[in-house]
Amino acid sequence: MAVHELSGSVDVWWFPTFFCQSRFGEYQSSGTNSCTLISLLVANRVAKSSECGFAVTNSELAKHAVDIFGAAINEGNAVYKRSTIANTRTSQNFNIPDAIALLAAQPDLGFFIGEWFYTHLYANPNDSLYVTKASRTLADIIEATIDVYKNKCKAANARFLFTALIADNRTVIFVFELPANVVAVFDSHQHGLGAGAIIAKSSITNVVDLIRWYLKMLFTLFNSKPKVIELSFLASEADTLPKFKRRFYTC
Repeated sequence: MAVHELSGSVDVWWFPTFFCQSRFGEYQSSGTNSCTLISLLVANRVAKSSECGFAVTNSELAKHAVDIFGAAINEGNAVYKRSTIANTRTSQNFNIPDAIALLAAQPDLGFFIGEWFYTHLYANPNDSLYVTKASRTLADIIEATIDVYKNKCKAANARFLFTALIADNRTVIFVFELPANVVAVFDSHQHGLGAGAIIAKSSITNVVDLIRWYLKMLFTLFNSKPKVIELSFLASEADTLPKFKRRFYTC
């Protein structure tokens, strides 16, 4: 269903326009602002899955990755619709703590993902090296956090770490499959007139290339150079990880 593109060390799958949060499934009409819920539900489903890997080959996307994505879009849109009806909440995005609380309160989801570290980056959109500097700083933060997660939080054998990246009112989820040295980003939004959602992956070693590709894509398709980029690191509650202080970076 998705069209594969190789961009340097990054594999990208562009889905058709009907497969995105605003056009896919029974609750598509609720999908305008449900990206944070969808991103967290992707993490929840990945954490529960017995399947490994996101690609069958470098160019072929694994079926379970598409199934997880589609189910998360439906679930996220459904929860958003119920929340809108119950609380007369309209045209608003959820922040991460509110989204976690809402999903944890849904008895049918079995949601067990928690936030354990949050930070955000201030970037200068007028800097000619915006993409280079921002992607390098974000990659440095992620690499340092993975090191802490694996070596100082009793999570050396953990399969996954998740990072919600929030920029320009869009939330996407980075899924780090640690034993396989693979990271994939799930972006449920529509991308221009020609593409729906996106999955892109690289090795964790090349995470800077994946972030650089994502920031370039934001500018190319949405003319967006976010001044503030938020990172929320998430993990299964079964890992019982400590919560760290919030930190802030500038590049």
